[in-house]
Amino acid sequence: MSKKFYEKFLKKFYPSYKYSWRVHSDKLIELTSKNRSWLDAGCGRNKTVGEYPARFAVGYDLEIHPKLENRNRFVKGRIENLPFGYNTFDFITAH
Repeated sequence: MSKKFYEKFLKKFYPSYKYSWRVHSDKLIELTSKNRSWLDAGCGRNKTVGEYPARFAVGYDLEIHPKLENRNRFVKGRIENLPFGYNTFDFITAH
């Protein structure tokens, strides 16, 4: 069955249902609109940090994605060895 079918089904039987990406996006809009600093842990392509108006945003991942975006706001490394000082970020996401 297609994605369109599921969207139609959910809209009809569960009108208040929100996809996880929508919940994540809504929360990011709320948090970044307050001019905060943000670390996106496990950022993959690092596309998300360019889509929200945070004061300061960095994507962080173990590997460099072949289609990496926002290279100037990307750091490669392991999450247990963050190269940032204490209280650098107001919030951290991992989606």
